[in-house]
Amino acid sequence: MNEKGISLLEFLICQAITAALLVILSSALLYLINASIYARKELQAAAAAAVTAEKLNQIIRDIDGHPLPLVPRIHSGVLTTFDGTPVRISGAEELQPDTASTAVTYASFDFRRIQRVKERRVEQSLVHLSVCPRYTHTPSAFDSFLVISPNGMVELLAPGDKRSALSGECEQLSLRIPEQSMLAGQRPELSNFALALLPIRSIYTIYLDSDGNLRYAGHLGGAVIENQPIYSGLRRFNVAQQLDHQLGLLELSVGITLEHQKEKQLNFVNHLGRQTVDNVLLNGG
Repeated sequence: MNEKGISLLEFLICQAITAALLVILSSALLYLINASIYARKELQAAAAAAVTAEKLNQIIRDIDGHPLPLVPRIHSGVLTTFDGTPVRISGAEELQPDTASTAVTYASFDFRRIQRVKERRVEQSLVHLSVCPRYTHTPSAFDSFLVISPNGMVELLAPGDKRSALSGECEQLSLRIPEQSMLAGQRPELSNFALALLPIRSIYTIYLDSDGNLRYAGHLGGAVIENQPIYSGLRRFNVAQQLDHQLGLLELSVGITLEHQKEKQLNFVNHLGRQTVDNVLLNGG
């Protein structure tokens, strides 16, 4: 074989080796790309689950912050007040709730600052209350309260733009009755039978907007006063609840779905059993 034939053979061998290496490298690169995509999806799913779990755990902590028979409200597609009136969410269309998802509303209460109602008087849209603290507490101020009576509850708001202060001593309060509430049926006549006044730290809704963003909406009465994104990239967010009437415990379950992924299910159970209003008022919770 002459030198030209040897050079051609060497060239063909080199080409074959190069082609084989390219196939191996291409396969390895494809594997790395697929592994990277899978890892990114898993990371996104884990992050979404972690954020959702933190928010649902906050609801569980708020449920366990008091023994009252108040459970979260679940909305299907449209956010509504307690009486069924649609909640107005201002801003772009993308901020509106995803109609294929559900949302959950609850509240954070300051049960240590609950007040005993000694006297009460309803005057048009105002409720005048004489209250004394059930427990010793430091002064604090609130935007809203929950009046508790044997026949139901009513949300009351601080009048004007100022928060209503609780001094830690017996005092007189004048609070206004909003037309609507996310928490309670606004029956003003129930204030005539008020036995306790519970300060509200916040009322909030966790919902998925039409652009795939999980959001936190804060409420005062029936209005949205705050709307902040929590996490982006969700396709569905669905919450359900089941109350064990014998134990008074609540199980919350949530399913979250990311784009092109299966639903991930999370479950949460509170620890403090629900009591009747009468038991809470008579026994102090």
